[in-house]
Amino acid sequence: MTSLFFGFFKSVVHAQSTVCSASTNPTSIAANTEADLEITVNNSSPVVEGASTSVLGLYDATIEWIRITAPSGTTIVQDVSDGDWAGATEGGSVTLEGGTLSAGSSVSFVLTVQTGANLVYSDQWTVEASIEPGGGGTIATCGIGAVSRLPVISGISLNISSTGASISWTTDVAADSTVEYGTTTSYGSSKYDGTSTTSHSLSIGGLNASTTYYYKVKSTSSGGTGEVGGNSFTTGAAGTSTTTTTTGTTTTTTATTTATPKDTTPPSIMISTDFSEPFEQAPTIEGKATDPSKIIKVEYSTDGGVNWLPAEADNLGEKTVDFEFTPELFEDGSYEIIVRALDVEDNEGKSKVNILVIDRLPPLVGGGLFAIGPQILFPDSGSIVTLAGIDTSVVFASSGGATSIKIVSDDYDFGLSKNSENGLWYGNLNFKDPGTYDLTARSIDGAENETERAVGRVVVLAPGKVLPEDGGSIPQSKVLVYVKDPILGTFSLWDSSAWGQENPQNLKEGGNYRLVLPPGTYYLQVQAHGYKALKTNIFSLEKTTPIVSTLTLSKKKTIKIGPFEIPLFDFGQTSGQINTDYEIPKVRDLLVGKELPNFQIEGLERKIDSTSFNGRATLISILSTWHPQSSAQIKILGELGEELEANIIVVMAQDSPSKVRVFAKRGGYEVDMASDRDGELISALGVSSLPANYFVDRRGVISQVKSGIITKEEIIDALLD
Repeated sequence: MTSLFFGFFKSVVHAQSTVCSASTNPTSIAANTEADLEITVNNSSPVVEGASTSVLGLYDATIEWIRITAPSGTTIVQDVSDGDWAGATEGGSVTLEGGTLSAGSSVSFVLTVQTGANLVYSDQWTVEASIEPGGGGTIATCGIGAVSRLPVISGISLNISSTGASISWTTDVAADSTVEYGTTTSYGSSKYDGTSTTSHSLSIGGLNASTTYYYKVKSTSSGGTGEVGGNSFTTGAAGTSTTTTTTGTTTTTTATTTATPKDTTPPSIMISTDFSEPFEQAPTIEGKATDPSKIIKVEYSTDGGVNWLPAEADNLGEKTVDFEFTPELFEDGSYEIIVRALDVEDNEGKSKVNILVIDRLPPLVGGGLFAIGPQILFPDSGSIVTLAGIDTSVVFASSGGATSIKIVSDDYDFGLSKNSENGLWYGNLNFKDPGTYDLTARSIDGAENETERAVGRVVVLAPGKVLPEDGGSIPQSKVLVYVKDPILGTFSLWDSSAWGQENPQNLKEGGNYRLVLPPGTYYLQVQAHGYKALKTNIFSLEKTTPIVSTLTLSKKKTIKIGPFEIPLFDFGQTSGQINTDYEIPKVRDLLVGKELPNFQIEGLERKIDSTSFNGRATLISILSTWHPQSSAQIKILGELGEELEANIIVVMAQDSPSKVRVFAKRGGYEVDMASDRDGELISALGVSSLPANYFVDRRGVISQVKSGIITKEEIIDALLD
């Protein structure tokens, strides 16, 4: 009997031991927003007072598995786990395991989420928990208390006769229905339906013919009361005829009415703010919206109508509404301001597009990224090395609200385009002639400020050539690249498509081939009709390298028969040499040996300036949240930990503090990180290519400058030197 009791008791406890609850902070998130959401899970599993240890062990349950699911249209961008809990994010849910949550305790998780087109409330999230690892056994749903929502009324419509009217509307949450009506704006009569619904319809009767009635609709839920008033309608004339049609047991009666014509005129909007001059910060924008049928909503956009936010308007429901708003715009730039208003008939009116220029500082082009296809190029001896006649793509960040950026050098002029989604500027450089080119970025902002800044040096090499040994040229030839498999040790034709190049390359007269190879081990083979095949030496590359060697072909032996020259069968081949030791003119960094320039930027935990290094050797690594190799560099920096008595500071160039904070949170980075939002340090150090690394000795003097990804060993050697 005792064993039967405890078996039953255990099964009951197993079902009850996953009792839990949850809450969120904040309780709602606006549409089309990326925000942090804190979800707290409470283990409310009951505890039996005074029970024996064995019974208490069964009843006092511990949660070991939690799953959080987002509502439809919302994505969990990144989860930040708590303590031993580790999250696995997949689509719209995150599963957390590895930790324990005992009865009576709670744990909080911060999720970075991206909402869709709708406002998201806390009670739309689902939180589940289990006392078994992996979510086995009973999975309980942890209820999140419903957040109070004020009903929003929309879609009001009327059906009017000579003695009555039917009024319908909708609300975004379930609520009751009330219509107040009368021949004056004080109303005096009302009709009520206590049914909780989102679709509302009330009929009122006993009205006088040809009379104007004023009415107001109201809906009340647990969140409060929403109402729209100040509307009116006119009943039909007395003696209006009706037509009754009977078919079987179904009778339909149609009344002839003379209702007030439906308003189809959109609201008119006037913005009183003067946009003719630039602003140093976002101003408060004011104006009026007017409409004969009353204004029920006013919104504004700062991106030409792509996204909308509510404007402040205290007298909604009136024919004339005063509105104002201060857009949250912090970066220099030109913004397309539009205001729209909606009346009770769902007519939408929009203002003209006004260009708001925010101008705190002149435009500044920051450090860039140079690449050929997907291969990132880093400075070699201070210069970017590329080939004549090949596209070298560039990406630059900019601060100061640039509206136009060009990269110029000698007679070359390359215009850049702005990516509207991330604000980066991109384009292609293509130099037809070999040589050394100093690059200058020319920028213009919305306030017509124009600046120039040196953004690096490019050494353009002549492409490789295939030539006959007796001079002249070969009409047609083919260059093939073979790469060594690092595991199998065998060579195969290099798959160049992933690197934005062709292999084989079919050459026309002139014999120019253009190859930029990633790190690896290779050899080249050259073929041409009437010439012996050529195979080069096997060569290895440790970095992305242009191949510019001249390869010389020998003619096959031939026999002449009259006017014809017939090549003899010859399966031999000649050898060629690939030389990758070409010299690049070295550019001396003029900052080496000089004191670190004065600066002050915003760190995530503290202000960082040129005097805050406490007499210790320092590495300043300048990166950016958008650069594809920033994460790899930060990981290397983080591995150093406390191994060195030195300062290691990561500076995110021309990224806002909030963007840097989100980047650090998503990556779980623990290095000292700062935001050079306005490019102050970029400008002071003359940074042209990212990543850029500056080693500063204990006296505050720059000892070394290194570009690109630097290894742990390079960092230790430089800091201890």
